[in-house]
Amino acid sequence: MDLTAIAAFTAAGLSAVNVVFSYRLTSRGHLEQWRREQERPIIARILIGSSDAYTAWRDVAMAKQRWAENPGEPPADAAEVRARYDAAVELWKTLRFEVAQLDLLAGAEVRKVADDLVSEHERVRYRLNPNGPGVTLFRTGEEDKFVELHNQLVEQARRDLGLPTRGWQTPALRPY
Repeated sequence: MDLTAIAAFTAAGLSAVNVVFSYRLTSRGHLEQWRREQERPIIARILIGSSDAYTAWRDVAMAKQRWAENPGEPPADAAEVRARYDAAVELWKTLRFEVAQLDLLAGAEVRKVADDLVSEHERVRYRLNPNGPGVTLFRTGEEDKFVELHNQLVEQARRDLGLPTRGWQTPALRPY
């Protein structure tokens, strides 16, 4: 057998292996870039949705408080509480959808904080249910819990995306 032919077949084989290996690396790189590009806007929508839902829960609490203070006009007050509660639940459902999307893309730490944030909203949802007991006011430190979860979500997302976290100041993500 001719050594030139053996060398040619060997070079062709190595070239094919190189093409396959390069393709896999490029494919993984594109997949990772796509994941990062998808994760960032989802995180932003979660933060905005959580702030909007928090504001809606606060509106429900205030309407429920007015209803409790004015028992002489229950039909109008009850309808207002129900309408505000239904609007807040819709925001909560949207937040759950965004977190579900994040479950398909993000790392475990980001998913955990996002789930904790949804759970915190769910606790408020059950507590402010118009058909439930008369608890209406937000508890001391409740807003701080939401702010803490927002900040944790940003920090974990920065880690997950490979962005620097050292020396980075978390902005005030106060739900309003």
